[in-house]
Amino acid sequence: MWRVGVPDVNMCPSVAVDLDMRLDFERCCGVLFSVACLQMVPLGLRQTRGRGDYPMARYEGTCHLCGKVGPLSFEHVPPRRAFNDQPVRQISLEGSFQFENERAEKGAVSQRGAGAYTLCERCNNLTGKWYAKDFVKWCGQGAEILVRSEYRPTLIYLHYVLPLRVLKQILTMCFSMNTPSWRESVPELEQFVLDRDRRWLPPRYRVFVYYNVEGTMRRVGNSIAMVNLNESHDVVQVTEISHPPFGYVLTVDGSRPDDRLFEITHFQRYEYGEIEVAFLRPEILPTHLGIPLDYRSREEIENQIALSSAADGPSHD
Repeated sequence: MWRVGVPDVNMCPSVAVDLDMRLDFERCCGVLFSVACLQMVPLGLRQTRGRGDYPMARYEGTCHLCGKVGPLSFEHVPPRRAFNDQPVRQISLEGSFQFENERAEKGAVSQRGAGAYTLCERCNNLTGKWYAKDFVKWCGQGAEILVRSEYRPTLIYLHYVLPLRVLKQILTMCFSMNTPSWRESVPELEQFVLDRDRRWLPPRYRVFVYYNVEGTMRRVGNSIAMVNLNESHDVVQVTEISHPPFGYVLTVDGSRPDDRLFEITHFQRYEYGEIEVAFLRPEILPTHLGIPLDYRSREEIENQIALSSAADGPSHD
């Protein structure tokens, strides 16, 4: 199945995916998971004709990470080799509030996978070089655990990871999910990502993970969510990305949004080249609608819709 070896002390165990395992994982996601994902539409993006050193048409705008204005490169979210190398159907915000078989819109198909023109070439190259490869290995281990457990993980599983690199790749993806101006409200995150060796974040930032193999790929930029805390409520800023085998939640200035989410904020304390045998137990949560922090099953959603319709009473024409 998987081959694990440690080439040197500075490298995470190398992982080579078994073809049968990958096909089984993708087959399961094909049955349970919609190929649609919420459209990523960067603001201020414009397409220019090729000229000079750029004979091909290109996209220009503001880099979501460093803020530089100029040519932008296509950023896969997540990285292409993290099960993001297949065509996806892009749906609108309105379409994300409907089940797959109920959507009137077809949506454009992105042959290159989920992503958008959000990062300048320098930021794309640096974050890809520093973090993407180890994030891909993290996703591969998550997929293996799901396959081996027949998509019912109930134990605490080991992950051989370079935690800081995984965390920074997740945050890089969050920058791509938000508008270019979002970086101005989170300067510590920008510094954290662009300095590969920087550790520690202010406590206002927290990152969570869950297994995700059912629903529609969720792409939600900075949103305000109401969190129930026993007898009180709290407001939290949320960015959420789901793509099998995982979903990720970044919160800013708020409490834990859902007790089922597994927190990995502590990944910030590790050195850039430090390997950790992480004991993780994320839960499997579905993402049927484009609503942040909504992990209801399809049956729960349909039941609540039926109850709401019954409470409203019959319509009168």
